[in-house]
Amino acid sequence: MCERVRVKVKVVPTKEEMGVLQESSDEYMGVVNRVVGEMVEEKKMWKKRRKEVCGDVVSVV
Repeated sequence: MCERVRVKVKVVPTKEEMGVLQESSDEYMGVVNRVVGEMVEEKKMWKKRRKEVCGDVVSVV
């Protein structure tokens, strides 16, 4: 028999980690806004790969 356990964890980043998180969030939002703006200008939806998106983001937008 298998049991599942849920655990709540609160992560408290250091000041340095918080700065990295903030920079990453700002960059991600900027990339998303830029991509959405391009789609609005072109009046069509499209998919781009990570290598086609300019920005320092970790994952695919």
